[in-house]
Amino acid sequence: MDVAPQVSSAKEAVETGLEVFAGGQTQAALQLFQKALTLSPNEDEARAALYNAACCHTKLKQWQPAVDCAMRAINDYDLKLVVALRVWDGTGEGMGWDG
Repeated sequence: MDVAPQVSSAKEAVETGLEVFAGGQTQAALQLFQKALTLSPNEDEARAALYNAACCHTKLKQWQPAVDCAMRAINDYDLKLVVALRVWDGTGEGMGWDG
């Protein structure tokens, strides 16, 4: 099981999550994106955390949580639908701060 590093801000959680995901630790990255949402994120950080959590859930074949995260990012944080659709290719190629 992947263990997520300790972080102290939403921005740090998202940035570290992206690095951890790039290193192949999807579960640890997911934990970091979820942690970001508990650290008083601004809108950009929350949108990035939710989008990237959706990417992680997709990579882990956790379809309903992926949909839930993507929909929350779209509805609550104005994530562009075209960006959200990248989640479904399952490659993680869309991971990042776009949105």
